Amino acid sequence: TSLEKNKYNKVLFCPMNGTIMNIVREGTIALSCQQRGAEVSTLFLDSALPNSEFYKTLIEQFIYLKKVKNNIRYSKKLGFDTVQTSKYLKKKHFPEKIEVGKISTLEYKGILIGDLVVASTVRTFLSSGPEWTNPEFIKVAEKVVASAKQLIDAYELILEELKPDKLVMSHGIYVSWGTLFRLARKKGINVDVYGSSYRKNTLRFYHNAPNAPFPTGEWSEYANKPLSRNENNLLDKYIESRETQKNDNISLFSENQDIPKNLTTFISEWSEKKIFCLFTNISWDAFAFSNASQFPDMLTWIKETIEFFNTRNDAALIVKAHPAETYHKTPEKYRVRTFLSSIDLGENIYFIDENAHVKPFWLYSKIDAGLIHISTVAIEMALKNIPVLTSGAEGHYSNKGFTLDPVSKADYFKKLNDLITGKLQYSPNIEDARRYMFFRFFREALPFDIIELENLSTITRLNIDSCEQLLPGKNQSIDIICEGILNDGEFIQHYE
Repeated sequence: TSLEKNKYNKVLFCPMNGTIMNIVREGTIALSCQQRGAEVSTLFLDSALPNSEFYKTLIEQFIYLKKVKNNIRYSKKLGFDTVQTSKYLKKKHFPEKIEVGKISTLEYKGILIGDLVVASTVRTFLSSGPEWTNPEFIKVAEKVVASAKQLIDAYELILEELKPDKLVMSHGIYVSWGTLFRLARKKGINVDVYGSSYRKNTLRFYHNAPNAPFPTGEWSEYANKPLSRNENNLLDKYIESRETQKNDNISLFSENQDIPKNLTTFISEWSEKKIFCLFTNISWDAFAFSNASQFPDMLTWIKETIEFFNTRNDAALIVKAHPAETYHKTPEKYRVRTFLSSIDLGENIYFIDENAHVKPFWLYSKIDAGLIHISTVAIEMALKNIPVLTSGAEGHYSNKGFTLDPVSKADYFKKLNDLITGKLQYSPNIEDARRYMFFRFFREALPFDIIELENLSTITRLNIDSCEQLLPGKNQSIDIICEGILNDGEFIQHYE
């Protein structure tokens, strides 16, 4: 029964693949929208197209298709009209030779697909970026181009038949989601995109913006709004927990640390001079989530920064590999450690690999400045009054008042040189950093406590007994999410 007049009443949810996390989340939100009078349906990608972000081997493909079939049954049990992509794949596209130099601008039916193809292929290999000298990489990319075209044809038929008022999907990137996102927007259909936030069991939503690079959402409304005492207290408690990440969706650090002796020796030997720490990201993740950069990719930035320090003895550099390389099982050949094995590291450079139990918080008190690509440690360092120089990759916190953001590669090295010599004295605006951190980690991070997850992979608890708990007024976050989806409301959690 329609409880109120909504701006959008035909909503298509697009869980697509076999991730149980997405299925249960979107199923719960779809039920909530249905309780508010919306007509909801779900879209599943149940065909064995070479969509590389889902599977690589035939066994993985079999598992994927089995999961999707189970999820279709689950969706039907919830009472939703379920749309299966396989029924709309009318025209088959075959792999064609691609022009490597023009792939990023490749379009189909007026929709840019080239960048999505490259991102999906990189995601397949978990590589550091496109490998155009690798024949296997090119072969997969050609298959993904064919898949992108088939999907656009199918999605076009689906949208024409269903005529949804709005779409809801996760992240909106890679071929499977990205092509649908762009097609819908071209047709004037609004799309709400969501993703997991940093804090445990929280989500963030955006109107008509894919989740990479991170949109700024409603930030402009809160950029100059002082935090209240309660908001400051919430932030302080959370910052304290960041060392162990016990309140985060993903915890990469154990309680204990094991600081290598040669690291403490290195820091002691260079303590009279400035010590910088370069924090890396996972290469394939950095490729998908970084925007225009002053360097072609993260590894080039690392290499040239090391070469810069190799030429001088008036400063030291610590390079810290991201521990998520282990968590996400990045192949050995694409890990930072492997990349650095062919690069000369001077006596003033120390490398901490991805398996070392060295927490960033331990390093903060030992360094004079931080160098980052798109890592969130930038905010933590700014809060500790540590100057942070970015690579220029335009992370979500760039140009917010607490990082140094170069406008060119030459500007990056000039700023780096001036930080070393003392010519550039920079203190981050800590209040700006606090306001931004509260916005990113609290205001737009909507608690989704109906489902409790462990490390974004296992559902540990479902805190719902009946659909009545999804009715208006029963759960603040559900109310905010549904109002955002059905009436373009702000996806913002308000605090007193």
